[in-house]
Amino acid sequence: KTQLALRYCGNARSRSIYDCIFWIDASTRASTVRGMEEVSEELNVNSQVLLDSDARIAFARRKLAANSLKWLLVFDNYDDPAAFDLRDYIPGSLHGNVLITSRSTDAERIGPMVSISGMTESEAIQLLFKQLDILDDGTNQVAAAEIVRRLGCLPLAIDQAGAYMKAECLPLIDFLSHYEQSARDILESVPSLWEYNEPVPKKAGEETADAVSKTGFTTWNLSFTLLNPSTPTGAMKVTILSLLAFFDEHEISEEYFEAYYSTHATAQRLECMSLFADGNQEWSSRKFDSVMREFSRLSLITSLSTQRKDTKYALVHLHPLVRDWINLRQDVDTHRANFATFTRLLAANLSLKLVEDSFEEYWLRMSTAEKCRLEKHVIPWMKVFRRYKFDLSPSLIYLEHDGRLTAFAAEQLISHVLADMEQCENGYEMSQWLWDAFDNTLDGQMLLIKLDAGNQEVTCLSRMQKHEEAKAKS
Repeated sequence: KTQLALRYCGNARSRSIYDCIFWIDASTRASTVRGMEEVSEELNVNSQVLLDSDARIAFARRKLAANSLKWLLVFDNYDDPAAFDLRDYIPGSLHGNVLITSRSTDAERIGPMVSISGMTESEAIQLLFKQLDILDDGTNQVAAAEIVRRLGCLPLAIDQAGAYMKAECLPLIDFLSHYEQSARDILESVPSLWEYNEPVPKKAGEETADAVSKTGFTTWNLSFTLLNPSTPTGAMKVTILSLLAFFDEHEISEEYFEAYYSTHATAQRLECMSLFADGNQEWSSRKFDSVMREFSRLSLITSLSTQRKDTKYALVHLHPLVRDWINLRQDVDTHRANFATFTRLLAANLSLKLVEDSFEEYWLRMSTAEKCRLEKHVIPWMKVFRRYKFDLSPSLIYLEHDGRLTAFAAEQLISHVLADMEQCENGYEMSQWLWDAFDNTLDGQMLLIKLDAGNQEVTCLSRMQKHEEAKAKS
């Protein structure tokens, strides 16, 4: 948004649309005051004595309002409207113009808003080729398209990726495998001369230090700060955000959270789930929407669908880099604990149905859209599971039906999904892990889970055409 505003100012100057243009960093109240003081200094040609900041700001507003020249006043990065009211600094004038850049939709109350869409894939590829100084001759199109899709067509990240590939002499075709291993390094690295910067506030924002490089990793730091993570409610929102990042970024359904809420007693639920409870401690879609709208206002999610036309649940979409950023900022212990909760989230909806139906019956009755959503989320789940599987224990879910408790392992249900997705190698790996996890159990319900895991091993081996191994296993 800043680069777009700069380009507009450059074009306006070359065409002499305005007599004067003033640029103010509006990221904090302190920087806005300082910017207005600089405007006052420029306009104070008679060296009028102005005793303090209030006098200098009032002078600047008064001079601009009374001036017959055509002027443009740009307030850049007004991203936290809750911190201060920018209208206190805007002069009233019929011949002046004000341009505000902001990531917050709350700024719309000041004036008409123009929403800036992201780059198209074609535009993103052109930017990458320009950064790498290579011609768009068709030979690199496929690799470039995969890269920009993985980076969500975010201009800053694409610029960084290009600079990184140049510095490391990394071929286009090798970038994605390198990114999966070193995402933090890539998202934090910048060349020596980097045109994207942001101020660093000091002591509750009273002063501003020198600007630091803005990167794909720091882009959402302000949004995170605005969640107030040091407060109890803010900390719970951070946990919810962390859980969202384990899903595939597309079509994260409210249904998973509601099912988790319904299948866990109050004492067993994560505290953060109380954000979605009404006064009677029942699930509230309205409360869920409210939290997600806050994430949307802070650009932490890319879209939120609450129309519920094809489903009775809201659907959330994340930017792929937001997903990476959330996962990378968690320490190992927190990430592993959140992953265990995500496993329960993913399996909770399945367990609700399986009390009365077999998995095969339930799978057949699932709509194509439901299957697609679930399959998308199981794939990233498997990647993280492999990372932690030697440190994990089965996640048990107990449900009451006809007066008796039925036990399931969340991983047991996910292994069935993997098998039915034709992900038989993954399904076999999961079933084998479950079998070993219950090696010494004498509990009847745990033995049933172990037996189901063994049967799944045989089924997966058969589907993999490993009939001799399947026979030996059975």
